Amino acid sequence: MPTNQEWDVIKETFRGADENKDGFISRNELQSVFSLLGCDLDLQCLMDAADKNADGRLCYEEFIDFVKASQLRMPGEIEALISAKIEECKSVGMDWMASFGSIG
Repeated sequence: MPTNQEWDVIKETFRGADENKDGFISRNELQSVFSLLGCDLDLQCLMDAADKNADGRLCYEEFIDFVKASQLRMPGEIEALISAKIEECKSVGMDWMASFGSIG
């Protein structure tokens, strides 16, 4: 089970990934997050596993349920990249979630 600090990163990641702030993460929004982090993951596999109602997007509850059910711990490399991005943005006085909107 993730630690409190990891939960904070997971929650912030969900908020940041929800680019249009509709309360859902689409596959494209998820792709944006991983592109920003320079990660190449099988996002369709993740979406298939987490998207319980098969609507092509993840609500917060689906995302958290997936994390809990799989006892997912963010791989150290991904967590480190997210944490580094947050700190980088904070150091220049930028809202780190706004940085997601800068992706093509």
